[in-house]
Amino acid sequence: MVSTVVAVVILALSAAVPSPQGRATGPAAEGTVESAFSAITAVMEHQREAWNRGDFKGFLAGYEEDARFVAGGDLLEGRSRIHAYYTERYPQGTQGTLTFTD
Repeated sequence: MVSTVVAVVILALSAAVPSPQGRATGPAAEGTVESAFSAITAVMEHQREAWNRGDFKGFLAGYEEDARFVAGGDLLEGRSRIHAYYTERYPQGTQGTLTFTD
């Protein structure tokens, strides 16, 4: 259920992202739910692999530079600040294992 909600939210956002030429880009522009789902799944798989290696930069590669993240009640602004949080919070090898299920 959670993965479905995440997929729908990301799909909706990707459909509205204009390219520099003013056209919609991303999986939704391709016109099929299947291609959007495949693209989202690929990002999630990349994040899972990066997290499990302890590669927080790789994990955050899909985040925008100005991403916002709430951790422990604190708002972290910017990909570099989020990276610093993960690095402080999870010293190498202590981040646990990330998995996704249906």
